[in-house]
Amino acid sequence: MLVVRLSAIGDVLHALPAVHAWKRARPDVEFEWLVEDRAASVLAGHPSIARLHVVPRGRWRALRRSVGGRVRGWAEAARFAAGLLRRRFDLVVDLQGNGKSGLWSLLAGAPVRAGLATGATREGNAFVTNRRVSVPATTVHRVERALGVASRLAEVELTYAGTGLDAVRGDDAAARAEAFSIAALAERGLGARTFAILHPGTSGFGSFKRWPPERFAALADLVTTTSAAGVLVTGGPGEEALVDAVRARARGAVATMITPDLASLAAVARRARVFVAADTGPVHLAAAVGTPVLALFGPKDAAVYGPYGWRADGTAGPLPVVVRDDVPCRPCTVRWCPEPVCMSAIDEREVLARVAPWLA
Repeated sequence: MLVVRLSAIGDVLHALPAVHAWKRARPDVEFEWLVEDRAASVLAGHPSIARLHVVPRGRWRALRRSVGGRVRGWAEAARFAAGLLRRRFDLVVDLQGNGKSGLWSLLAGAPVRAGLATGATREGNAFVTNRRVSVPATTVHRVERALGVASRLAEVELTYAGTGLDAVRGDDAAARAEAFSIAALAERGLGARTFAILHPGTSGFGSFKRWPPERFAALADLVTTTSAAGVLVTGGPGEEALVDAVRARARGAVATMITPDLASLAAVARRARVFVAADTGPVHLAAAVGTPVLALFGPKDAAVYGPYGWRADGTAGPLPVVVRDDVPCRPCTVRWCPEPVCMSAIDEREVLARVAPWLA
């Protein structure tokens, strides 16, 4: 069986619990996953996934810059599709529901192409599938929607059983990530100390969802002056300036770290007492490995797209978020905003009050 959920990091992590629960219920079923390169590392080595098929989206986009490159890109895409066809999948499950995922579902050549019912898809995706699955209208969160689709297809009620990422995997990538986290935290004096992670970045595409660096810096000062916890400001490659902006504005001492990849960030996040970030893939990654998270949500609806996992009372469901419900235009579906007051209006003292119990 092939699962199609190409991107982005948070969306892939929202689909993962359904596959993990399905595999636990039906260990005889072999799951393969089609994913784009930018989100592939969160699935690498997962015990419920037998094989990853990674679409090299970054490379193919780069090849489009020249005529010769476009020809090579089309040839590579054709070979990639032929490789999927040779797998002879009996079922493709499209958990994305747009035109791109529908095209890949069709190219995989399975006799049964399952996906979401008309109305829950876009860009003509429902015309590609030949088995359409409906979930109750009251099913709002994307994790629960994916579980509902999987339950209908598996013909057994599937419930949230975690992500499978909360334990260290024994592959080489996981070992390198663990070694990195241990050494990097020790170097910053956080190896044996309670600390909070503040992650100010988002994707460039979602930059209007960021909480301002000066607010993260003010939160860092509040944490260090009201608790014994340390503060670690994290970022990925390319986010050095944003991390430095937080450090420069903080009056107290904060540590910073640029993690080389998502596996390393997950290993570091696993050791934190709490992870604070805006609506971005890393906050979902931290939740997936079992770290308490506090997400700062602006444009998007947290009831649909917020972090999900095990809560303090032992139940599964949406995790804590901070939103400004008094901003009348949120939630919205815009892709850019000149003045995202839904984010800038979030106060650092409110955020501190929400994270303080974890730092006590």
